[in-house]
Amino acid sequence: MTNIQISKTHQRDLRKIKTQQSITEFKLKIEDVATELVGLHRWKNCDHVK
Repeated sequence: MTNIQISKTHQRDLRKIKTQQSITEFKLKIEDVATELVGLHRWKNCDHVK
């Protein structure tokens, strides 16, 4: 009985950890895209100045 309960809570913890990892990866991807967009925006503006 106790083993089953332990494994259930363990699985729940693992799921939480996986969710946190995927959220972190997602945030990093968004930051990469945002950086690229800002870079493109600056590059286009510099082009117009010339």
